[in-house]
Amino acid sequence: KLPNVTLSPHIAGASRHSITKAADMIAEDIGRILDGRQPLYPTK
Repeated sequence: KLPNVTLSPHIAGASRHSITKAADMIAEDIGRILDGRQPLYPTK
């Protein structure tokens, strides 16, 4: 772990595909959290 490093996703475009992909990633993580599992794409 690196306490002085922050990583975050960056979505440069707003194409229909990128918006759909981001929504799918969010939905997947919500499902994982509701199942008591860790998210695949955590943020702070």
